[in-house]
Amino acid sequence: MAGRKVDGGGLRKARRNAGLTLNEVAEVVGVADGARVGAWEHGLEQPHPSFIPKLAKAVNLPVTALLVGKGLKPRLADLRLAKGLTLTELAVNAGIPRTTCHRLEQGVGKRTPDQATLSALALALDSSRDAVLTAILRVRADRGANLTSN
Repeated sequence: MAGRKVDGGGLRKARRNAGLTLNEVAEVVGVADGARVGAWEHGLEQPHPSFIPKLAKAVNLPVTALLVGKGLKPRLADLRLAKGLTLTELAVNAGIPRTTCHRLEQGVGKRTPDQATLSALALALDSSRDAVLTAILRVRADRGANLTSN
């Protein structure tokens, strides 16, 4: 399963609705100029995860509304991106192996993560254990549906 991406068209629409120029968004987010934001809007590049919460705040949207597949229940990657973390940063902050985080984001495996892992992820994501578990199970359900439909 590919990672979630920022919906460039949604970003452009939200920026315009907020009455902001590309350069104004660039300044708020902390990138060199509006050309970078334009590249995100046109799908030529994807912003670093640390920029996604700043983008959402600048255009007055929840982070998950900027992601392709908006309206779906959040997946673990969505929770991570909402926090502005890379996969490696999530692993470090949660004190668990990066491969574990990667497998959970990809929906690999059948075992439910233990309570310590769920608690560590919840703390790192400023979320509840239930929200983290639901996000993990959502990925597995989506993955299962995709595997069966092929």
